[in-house]
Amino acid sequence: MISLSGKVVGPGFLCLKEPGGRMSDNIKANLFESNNVVVTCSALDKLTTSLAEYWRDNVLVPSITSSSLTLLISDSWSHQRDGKDIFEKFKGCKRMEIPPKTTAKIQPVEVSFNHEYKVITRRIYDHVILDNIDIQMA
Repeated sequence: MISLSGKVVGPGFLCLKEPGGRMSDNIKANLFESNNVVVTCSALDKLTTSLAEYWRDNVLVPSITSSSLTLLISDSWSHQRDGKDIFEKFKGCKRMEIPPKTTAKIQPVEVSFNHEYKVITRRIYDHVILDNIDIQMA
């Protein structure tokens, strides 16, 4: 999440794809602990209503102060759109939906952080290819 001033707000959300949707004891034992990352897992590699609710309860809600007005700009993913009541119960929170096929042009994270990251990544790949550097990039 990004504030109006461009600062990161709240923890990041990391969802691991795990068979059966549960973390194994091995993963739990070796999983790093951090106060700025919320980790969960799912059997699917798609956003579900329950994952959107988990994000809401564990990332969004703790990051919002009771007096703040919040504009939630989210993708038009079906599980967010179909579960309209997921975000409606919060006073002071208005959800606006990014129209389908426009994410790369207007989503704040996509046009700021992700765009810069993609440019840097492309330059590195181009340098390796153009200079015929013998390195595996994956």
